[in-house]
Amino acid sequence: MEKKRKGILLKGIAASPGIIIGRAVVLNKEKVNVESYPINADKVDKEIADFKRAIATVKRGLRKLSEDVSKRLGPEYARIFEAQSMIVDDQIINSKVVELIEKEKLNAAYIYYQQIDAVIKQLSKSSDPYLKERILDINSVCAKLISVLQGVKKSTVGYFKGPTVVVARDLTPGDLLGFSVRKKVGFATGLGGVTSHTSLLAKSLNLPAVVGLGSTVEKVNTGDNVIIDGLTGRLYINPGSETLKYYHLRQRFLSDLFRQFLVLRDQPAQTKDGYRIKILNNIELPSETAKVIKYGAEGIGLFRTENLFLTDNDFPDISKQFRIYKTILKRMGDCPVIIRTFDLGGDKFTSSKVKAIDPNPFLGWRAIRFCLDRPDIFKTQLKALLKASVYGNLEIMLPMISNLDELIETKELIQQCQDELAKEKAMFKKKIPLGIMIEIPSAVMIAEYLADEVDFFSLGTNDLIQYALAVDRTNEILSHLYQSFHPAVLKMIEQTIIAGHKHNIRVGICGEFAADPYGVILLVGLGIDEISVNYQATGMVKQLIRNIDKKRARAIARMACRKKTALHVEEFLRKKVKLYFPSLVPLVDFMRGANNG
Repeated sequence: MEKKRKGILLKGIAASPGIIIGRAVVLNKEKVNVESYPINADKVDKEIADFKRAIATVKRGLRKLSEDVSKRLGPEYARIFEAQSMIVDDQIINSKVVELIEKEKLNAAYIYYQQIDAVIKQLSKSSDPYLKERILDINSVCAKLISVLQGVKKSTVGYFKGPTVVVARDLTPGDLLGFSVRKKVGFATGLGGVTSHTSLLAKSLNLPAVVGLGSTVEKVNTGDNVIIDGLTGRLYINPGSETLKYYHLRQRFLSDLFRQFLVLRDQPAQTKDGYRIKILNNIELPSETAKVIKYGAEGIGLFRTENLFLTDNDFPDISKQFRIYKTILKRMGDCPVIIRTFDLGGDKFTSSKVKAIDPNPFLGWRAIRFCLDRPDIFKTQLKALLKASVYGNLEIMLPMISNLDELIETKELIQQCQDELAKEKAMFKKKIPLGIMIEIPSAVMIAEYLADEVDFFSLGTNDLIQYALAVDRTNEILSHLYQSFHPAVLKMIEQTIIAGHKHNIRVGICGEFAADPYGVILLVGLGIDEISVNYQATGMVKQLIRNIDKKRARAIARMACRKKTALHVEEFLRKKVKLYFPSLVPLVDFMRGANNG
């Protein structure tokens, strides 16, 4: 009998809140190992038949997964498996594999792997994170098909019946959607950051997650007893009895906390001294509107339209976009819905029409730059938004504005779209609020000029922090340098709010900074007008705001902005919360993971 390993604590990045106490299932621990071997001439037909059967088997599995996900989460979530099925059914690759089996008389698994590997090497020339996720999808499909060909049964999420933690070096959005059909499942990965696409999707799917564990994930074996704490970024392997007891209590406390938050659903986010802040939600997909309403947000502060490419390889036409925007607006009624235009680069399109390799997508051809360079693509989106505007309270937001020229050019393009739609006698609202993301330091520096041209600002702190501190937010090696409370970041937030209010426009925030209890207190003190967070954080933000007063929060924020390091800021905030808002200490400590055993 194998001796049970001693308990191990791994520390990563808290990516999605929640606690799972269960068993580990390790995925992708080993690379696909495919060796070549010759096929006798009289066995070639059988090898080809086996290859085709393997394709059919994988497609059946993906179809079943698609049906399960569609039933539980909605059809828009399930479409990613249709895209994976298209990868399996790629006629160009599959025909080439059959041709090479006949010509070279080698095994199908080896030839298929070589063909897929060539495609991946070509795509890997880009460092674009969205394209990397597409590569992960291709790898996932390849591994499935080769496993069928080799008769190998790999660990799956269904390996255990109870609460499960999936552990892998990395996971795709498709992986998350696939195992989200189960209850009580979370995940831990070696790669990723709190603002990576997978982490954001995990929040939307309510999957507890810890990311950025690096190579330490290799210490986990399938079958290990584990605890994942998505609030603190901890993963325990074979925890002791005291740790288990502590976490069972912590789980119950979290459940009670969320029940308390639901009580606040219809209550305003208003400080003790009467300062009112609008609470909105960030959403990834249209079906999340039900959660926005359920948890008591007052509207949508960010819909990321680039997620239309979660399942599409090409640009969605005006009809598809119109239907999606219309659906969201109708579901939200009179509540404001801020829809951000595409924040993506040319690499996200794999069709030949727009294919381009950008060596540095974070600083390169993306977002508003890409859209202005491709007005045909941008105008399609703008027209779809304009046509949908009559179905609700639409506001349009532009990402990655770095100068005034980009903003002026975009406004001219919007006017062109309005003129063209008017000639077509299409219905649309003439006056739609227009805002911009403040996520580049240059935009902060010229915020007063930009404020004259827009109706609102929204602080995109996820990117603002990485650009201000020169830290790639998806790089786990640099995660310790990605400091939300760096004094430079606080001063940029303060400067943006001052500039917006000076020009009588509202200032909101839609970054992860706003989901941190300390961040909420600072934002109240700095005078933020709107806070947009994931639906899970709605109740927490309301409870915090309703238990503080703006006067003290303002004094705290001003002093915090004068601190010299992020550590000094956090230490200062810890003391002030304890002094001025003692009733909030248990909530703040719990959400931030203080004193965790």
